[in-house]
Amino acid sequence: QDPYQVPPAHRSSFISKKKEAEAVIEKENEREVARRKMLYDELDRIDRVYAAMMQKEPAEWNLSSIESEYQRLGKGADEAITALIQKRMDVIKRRRDILSHYQKFIRVSAESAQRDQELVNMQLGTLSESSPTGLPGEGPQLPTQPGKTVGSSVTPRLNGAGIVKNVAGYPGFPRYALVAPDGRLLAYLEAAEGTHIRDWIGKPTGIIGNRRFDPKLGKDVIRVQRAVPVKLVP
Repeated sequence: QDPYQVPPAHRSSFISKKKEAEAVIEKENEREVARRKMLYDELDRIDRVYAAMMQKEPAEWNLSSIESEYQRLGKGADEAITALIQKRMDVIKRRRDILSHYQKFIRVSAESAQRDQELVNMQLGTLSESSPTGLPGEGPQLPTQPGKTVGSSVTPRLNGAGIVKNVAGYPGFPRYALVAPDGRLLAYLEAAEGTHIRDWIGKPTGIIGNRRFDPKLGKDVIRVQRAVPVKLVP
């Protein structure tokens, strides 16, 4: 009596087609679930690469590479994943600002180190002028210290010159520093074995040793092998 009821003769065929349609829908759902899982897994992988990068110094960051991977993942993604990716892109933008400040800091530090080297060159000229023999290339005798040998009269090659200062009150920094007469920091000092930097605190000093730039400190660090008295240029 129901005009919408499937006639018995066609009922089995109808049920079969209905099951086939349901199977197709189920497979499509399974593929969509698998695709979304793949996208989230890839998002997690990029996040882990980014987190590992953030453990390094800013100079080693490759933000463009991470940004490209997020953008690639976002192509064709649904709104939920797109929103997650956008949040990460906002974080990368802030990291770019940090990297920009860091690079500026390194550039300024390098320029400062260059000016410090120019000051050292000036001080080397002063040493030659104050040579006791008056001959170019000669300088003062090195002072005798316990356990030390008197140096030759030839001016040693200085790696820095200034006034030695104790900066032990600053955690995470070397104990001693070399400063200009105006108080400007020139370099940090580390004592090599058998060298006693404390004997030169407050004195105009020429430093002989291994000088290198430390990006964490933003300044040069000199591993002191010897020290000599100098006359600093005002």
